[in-house]
Amino acid sequence: LTIKAHNSWLCTSELVSLLIRGKAGGNVGTFTLMGTPHNWSDMSLGVGLLTADEFKNGVVVCDALKSPKSPVWLLHGGDHFTTLW
Repeated sequence: LTIKAHNSWLCTSELVSLLIRGKAGGNVGTFTLMGTPHNWSDMSLGVGLLTADEFKNGVVVCDALKSPKSPVWLLHGGDHFTTLW
């Protein structure tokens, strides 16, 4: 769930997913790789995720991650994470 790149250890999206959702699925988008919608309705997300990938690469983050129960988000800036509350 971590990788070594550029002489440092990086957290993968699978690890972030495990921390937020309780399962290590790296796809945080609205759709699966096959283009079908993810079923996020069964998830009770207390923390959200906002990522620069949505703007840069067009990866649409699911609404459940954009609108968590608590006003707390992990911000993904490409090679780093920070917290907003």
